Amino acid sequence: MKQNKTTESAATVALDLAARKLIDDASLAAASSLVACVRPLLIVNDRGDPEPHASSVLLAIDDRYFLLSAAHAFDLAGKTTFLIATDTDLIPFEGTVHRTGISPAGTRDRDRLDVAFAELTLALAGRIGAPKFLSVTNLDPNEISGPSRAYLILGYPVTRVRRDRKTKVIRRELMVYSNQGVPSTAYQKLGLEPFVHLAVKFDRKRVIERGVQCIAPKLTGLSGCGVWRFDSLLGEGGGLGGDKLVAILNEHEPSNPKVLVATRVSVYLAAIGMVFPALANSIPKLRRARFNVQEISEIV
Repeated sequence: MKQNKTTESAATVALDLAARKLIDDASLAAASSLVACVRPLLIVNDRGDPEPHASSVLLAIDDRYFLLSAAHAFDLAGKTTFLIATDTDLIPFEGTVHRTGISPAGTRDRDRLDVAFAELTLALAGRIGAPKFLSVTNLDPNEISGPSRAYLILGYPVTRVRRDRKTKVIRRELMVYSNQGVPSTAYQKLGLEPFVHLAVKFDRKRVIERGVQCIAPKLTGLSGCGVWRFDSLLGEGGGLGGDKLVAILNEHEPSNPKVLVATRVSVYLAAIGMVFPALANSIPKLRRARFNVQEISEIV
């Protein structure tokens, strides 16, 4: 009997590893076509050197170009210079940032939206490259999450963005992570709203870097990265054609280290529509827009 259990256990482990390999391969395949729209954000430190700071996602609506990120990523705006990493260069940020506000005490303890978006100048968008921007057809603002749904997270932790001291070239390694959403009952326990937030299970042992499964690095710098509904895992088409952006990551839930929290793109679209009413006809109808985005401040 003991030998049978050992055999069954070994078979289960082998099956789990095989399934994980399939998921990893699908994650990397999807990431290869989505990564262009995910950009590291850097800041200029006190020594005048670029320093990794956060992640962002590029979005185009009509002939306007936006950068989506987390509000807390821009709390240093006005105090330092922000840089956007392209494939070959670092470009100083040019544009106006709109974000949810902070408390009178100067903290974001009560900011559960943590939304920031910036309209980029046409010159900056041109330098980045228009093909790298997602369109609204690549988003699903009315997505309904569930524990059986898989999600794909792509971003740049600060420990994976480095500057070569000799060549001055920025080298970055994309963090690719996939897992299921949390059960609907977990949202209330976490103080989250399922129509506003998306919570994904986090297992630090299920991260892929350079094609190899590894232990996750520190997650600082992932704020502002994209979360996609991972339809291609089920063979439903992938990349820009199938996997849809559904949220922007904003935090590693401190009260539950096994959960990653993101704000749904419906919140971003509602905020963009409020600031740019001329784009209303180009923004998908938001059937689940149960939130207040009136507290949007503007910084240049």
